[in-house]
Amino acid sequence: MYSDFSSSLKLLSHALNISYRVGQIFVKQQNSILFKTFF
Repeated sequence: MYSDFSSSLKLLSHALNISYRVGQIFVKQQNSILFKTFF
């Protein structure tokens, strides 16, 4: 039971980390697109 909870917690944090990085990349791309559009 405890090991299941621990592994699922690790999986969750891993998924959050990945989604955070993807979000950062997406925001950078959006910013560069906006920058090119306005300047």
